[in-house]
Amino acid sequence: MYLRIKQLRESKNMSSKEFSTSIGVDSSQYSKIEQGKLMPTIAHLMEICTIYGTSMDYLCFGKIQETVNSTNNDLINIQKELIAMQKEKIASLEAQNIELKAQLEGDNKSTDRRAAG
Repeated sequence: MYLRIKQLRESKNMSSKEFSTSIGVDSSQYSKIEQGKLMPTIAHLMEICTIYGTSMDYLCFGKIQETVNSTNNDLINIQKELIAMQKEKIASLEAQNIELKAQLEGDNKSTDRRAAG
């Protein structure tokens, strides 16, 4: 576990002091955690998971949850669908805007002719 915590810290390009501060652990205690001499508390593990987007399974056992990956893929697909729907709506609104401008210009020309006549 301590190696995975150290790898996570290094992957974030953080010093031991920065990482320990971010999870609320004294730097000397954190040093012992990275060396495997001290076990982090459940609260500290949960803090690491929350802040750095990893799971307890990964930190404790090295297991990567497939459900997390499939959930991320689902979210990405939903986001793509929403973007496509937004683009369609924007195109529709732009077309309506063009039609309304044309009607307004036509109405203004009719009003100008009546005023002149």
